[in-house]
Amino acid sequence: MATNLERLARRLEDDPFFLACPLRLFAQSMKLDDQRLAEKLGCSLDTLVIVCLCRAPSGDAAEFQRGITQIADKFKIDASQLIEVVRLGQAIFNMRQGPSTNALLAARDARKQEPRKGGEGS
Repeated sequence: MATNLERLARRLEDDPFFLACPLRLFAQSMKLDDQRLAEKLGCSLDTLVIVCLCRAPSGDAAEFQRGITQIADKFKIDASQLIEVVRLGQAIFNMRQGPSTNALLAARDARKQEPRKGGEGS
């Protein structure tokens, strides 16, 4: 029977604000169950549930690194493995979201500004 925290972690798996999201996406991509994911991170299943409830670090690389290090230190898990898992999970999430409207507009605008072959007056 799932605990309240386990049920909460499952509900947060679609919310990129929490680590539950990138951890689930990574596990799915690698075909890992919770036990195998916990083993990869070097923690127990109970600890994995708590880690899933943590806010996902964001920002620049240094800020992300600090956030991951704090979580890894707090829960005694492998920081390098957590970085790998979270970054890949976040990349999967971003790919599933598709290109942003701004990126599409920028690409369209760039094509409009490209000079014609042969230069002007050819």
